[in-house]
Amino acid sequence: MSFSECVPDSDNTLGGIKNDTEPPAPSVIMHMVKSLMPGQDLTRVTIPPFFLEPRSLLERMADLMMHPDLLLGVSKLQDPLGRMAAILRWYLSGWHYKTTGVKKPYNPIVGETFACFWPHKDGSRSQYFAEQVGHRPPITAIHLENRPNDFVLSSFVWTKSQFQAPQTTKSILDGGCLITLTNLAEDYYVTLPTFFAHNLLLGKLRMEIGDSTAIICVKTGLRCDINFHQRTMFSDEKLTYVEATISKIGADGRSKGETLCSFSGHWDAVMDQTGGVPISPLISGCAVGVEGLDAKPFVDVTKLRVAPKYTLPINKMGPWESRRLWQFCTSELLKRPTVDWTIVDREKGQLEEEQRLLPCHQKEGSADYAPWTTKKFHPKKITDLLTGKEREFYIFDDKITTPYLPSPEEDARCFVKLSRDLPDQRGGIGNVGAVDTAVTLMKTITLSERRIKDRDTLRESPRSADSS
Repeated sequence: MSFSECVPDSDNTLGGIKNDTEPPAPSVIMHMVKSLMPGQDLTRVTIPPFFLEPRSLLERMADLMMHPDLLLGVSKLQDPLGRMAAILRWYLSGWHYKTTGVKKPYNPIVGETFACFWPHKDGSRSQYFAEQVGHRPPITAIHLENRPNDFVLSSFVWTKSQFQAPQTTKSILDGGCLITLTNLAEDYYVTLPTFFAHNLLLGKLRMEIGDSTAIICVKTGLRCDINFHQRTMFSDEKLTYVEATISKIGADGRSKGETLCSFSGHWDAVMDQTGGVPISPLISGCAVGVEGLDAKPFVDVTKLRVAPKYTLPINKMGPWESRRLWQFCTSELLKRPTVDWTIVDREKGQLEEEQRLLPCHQKEGSADYAPWTTKKFHPKKITDLLTGKEREFYIFDDKITTPYLPSPEEDARCFVKLSRDLPDQRGGIGNVGAVDTAVTLMKTITLSERRIKDRDTLRESPRSADSS
């Protein structure tokens, strides 16, 4: 298994789902009225298939890397203010993926993984690996790295979704990212915004991003505060509008101190510097040669090319990788507007029913309960730089934070191979890692013929020859 076996996403999927249709709202109203109460946790409510986006949350989270080239060269910038601004520019470029109406990705099942990479003109690759480490609560762990460019990103997202009367839902991305510039030993703690879906019952469905987020680097004494605005009652002027300021960290080590520079604009269009120390000279050595990136404005996402993800073809993926796991739901959803919703419900229901049978989903304390064993991420304590308090954060087992030095071991790191070959108690490629009790439970589910055929193929498939 090697990088050369991977294929890029097609052009018509980059930056958003094309030629999609709005879900038929009249079919949804009664379901929502019966199911939802203000403040209710939506992770415990079955969302109608009309709202489904044909991919998993694990893949959806990779959208923040739509423009990975913007991070190339950040670790080589000489000025700390320039490094913070370059990370801000990358962060602001990652929210403009578009769907028609309001779509929700599949809720990943526990143990599900997704891996991809982006090749760069300098010969390096940015590699992404995500794992669903929990389902109750739903927790996603992510690792991204480009070792030759000395950056590593760890992310831990606990998705908390709530219904907010009269007809709004919000998805709170609790957790955040930790970006490490390994040659400088600098950590940037990054928080994530909240997603709002409006007009869920009546009117045109509409998605917004809101709330305040921050990027903090204690070593350089800098922080960036970002405010995502929402539509006001009477105007769309602030829709997609964002403001950001970079400042010194206050005397307490966390709060905002002296403002150094400011930025504003629309996260789905143009954002520019509006005051303070001129940033362009400080970031001129970063992301050189990126198509559509000019000295001014600060960033214009309408001109930046969305980088395609490279993944294994579905028929070469492992059984618990997102695209293979959800392939039959996805193939049906892509037939919009002529979807057979019965098939979508059946395929989605089989996966959810299998998950409910696992020991980790039984009543805690019962004889049938056993905690889930994560695959490549395990919890560690880190300091939340916004609060100064310790919190649990899932960190990739093979994370490297030392400066990059070329070596055969470094060059051999291949996350698409790792994701494919991981053992699983339900049976990985070639049935590796299978636990008899878990496999027996899985067999109690009545599967569709095509899913049975696909699983039989995977049980007989060999793991990669160079897998350990």
